[in-house]
Amino acid sequence: MEIWTNVQRRQIDIFCREIGPDLNSNHQSPELQWSPPRKMSDYCLYLMSDIVSEAVLDESFETLTTEKNRFILQLVHRSYEWIGIVFQAPQIARYGLDIYLLPELARERQRLRDIFRGLLQKRIVREKAEPDIFSIYMDYKDPDTGEAFPLYELGAEALLLFGAGPDATSTSLTAAFFYLARSPEAYRKVCDEVRTAFSSVHEILPGLTLSGCHYLRACLDEAMRMNPVNGGALWREVLPGGAIIDGRSVPAGVDVGVGIYSIHHQPDYYPDPYAFRPERWLTSENSQHDVEVAQSAWAPFSMGARGSAGKPAAILQLTMSLARALFLFDMRTPADAHLASVGQGKKGEVFPRNLETEFQAKGTFSSILHGPMLEFKLREH
Repeated sequence: MEIWTNVQRRQIDIFCREIGPDLNSNHQSPELQWSPPRKMSDYCLYLMSDIVSEAVLDESFETLTTEKNRFILQLVHRSYEWIGIVFQAPQIARYGLDIYLLPELARERQRLRDIFRGLLQKRIVREKAEPDIFSIYMDYKDPDTGEAFPLYELGAEALLLFGAGPDATSTSLTAAFFYLARSPEAYRKVCDEVRTAFSSVHEILPGLTLSGCHYLRACLDEAMRMNPVNGGALWREVLPGGAIIDGRSVPAGVDVGVGIYSIHHQPDYYPDPYAFRPERWLTSENSQHDVEVAQSAWAPFSMGARGSAGKPAAILQLTMSLARALFLFDMRTPADAHLASVGQGKKGEVFPRNLETEFQAKGTFSSILHGPMLEFKLREH
């Protein structure tokens, strides 16, 4: 965990420098104290990708500061488009039909795998003074056979960590910025909490003070409720003997599932489900029963045996990132109406694409985001 925390702190510092105003210019005008509009879906993805690439491969992609490796992130999203299709029709991959039916996606997915194979080979031969996450995999020995992970499994693990980690956390952080920028009361409350709890940005580290910022966590939980990383159904096969689901008999072998977005917007669990209400997660403002009901349906990391093992690390990453940004900066949407509307729903679209208050995402196996555009300035202490 110390490895991960050090990398997080370093990359979050870079993230905050990049989204903030130009500190080298002479800000005589109050308007020049604000940064240009920043597309937060890009910056949050850059942040999380740089954290994971450095923590896993001991080599940051440096997407926050240079364009050189940003094409890899596009390949990851294209790979998710491939997975999203194959997830619905696994026969495509089983019989090798993707090269005929999805030729461009298949090529780009293979290109991504080739890139990671090369990165893996570089990492294996490089000596590392300090242990990183990948060195843990490399040093692992099967307790029964004494054998190490084979190379193909190491590559698969590296690609899994990079593919799953940045998208999940960047989607959640981006959504939090979107909703807080459009919810003045929630924004005021979370800023007051963070800025009261800490006297310096360098104090914002894992620990009791950060975990005690309950409204901060509620804002993140609510953002993840409204914009789960994978909003679709995570299919499960009915086991031998069949099952009774919602009073209906479902035979063995049938795949069943419910979209996480749909679960997260059921009024039985979440009254006023299309409203951003962090308070719904706080027992100080709701009954214990109401909070427990909300928690019972909250599944941005899936649930049960298939739940994400990276959930604790992801939550820590999100709280540190958002807390540090809120401590350092004031933020606002641009005055330009077109820029201010980036990421929100549009009137005339089919529900819920018409909701201007909800952050819109394109669903693949993950989420592809566009926006919001936000401006930042250093806050006055």
